[in-house]
Amino acid sequence: MDAKTLEARLAPFIRQGLIGRVPTRWQIFQGSVEMLQYVVIPDMDDGRRYAGAPLGHPVVRTPFLVAYTLGGHFNVGSGLGARERSIQKHLLAVHHFGQPVYDLQLAQTHPFGLTKLRRKFTDVRDARTRLLRIERTFVGSIIPSWDEYCEAMHGHIDRAARFDYDAAPAWGRKEFWSLCAFMNHCATAYPPDLAGERPLKLLRRLYRLLTRERPAPPNPP
Repeated sequence: MDAKTLEARLAPFIRQGLIGRVPTRWQIFQGSVEMLQYVVIPDMDDGRRYAGAPLGHPVVRTPFLVAYTLGGHFNVGSGLGARERSIQKHLLAVHHFGQPVYDLQLAQTHPFGLTKLRRKFTDVRDARTRLLRIERTFVGSIIPSWDEYCEAMHGHIDRAARFDYDAAPAWGRKEFWSLCAFMNHCATAYPPDLAGERPLKLLRRLYRLLTRERPAPPNPP
């Protein structure tokens, strides 16, 4: 994704003053390396969110999610390279902690992204066709009480349309909670290009980013 395309994708947030400066591709890559462990390691309350669902266990649900999201379930990093359809399916079948701010903002980088996301949730909930009934059965086998989850997501989408988002929890890394925070972090925390980078020093720095200690997870209520 070139700089012009990236700026166009982020334009809704730039206009709102939520992103101060668009980072370079190299800065986004460095941030994605640091973010990696936060994406691939399940949250502490993961089991509670999926408890009772036939496909709720991470070992069981992961291959199904990879297929359902067209491979997007393993699209780690900034997420800006994910297809819009994959983002929608990810939100349909992955139960996030609170408002899924990052993924909602990813949807907002696509034209009418939140409108299309809301319509997709409504279509799956209403299940008026055979294919939608199959899809509704599938997401319900991963997320228990999926109808309640759908209703909550409608509220989250409405708020995101007003650029109203949950603040990052105290235990989390704020720069990885939202796409806007991540873009601002990347634009200020990392070198903008490879000029003057020595290979060994670069590898050491990327390794430190990848293995940086995670904050303590939340205690179950």
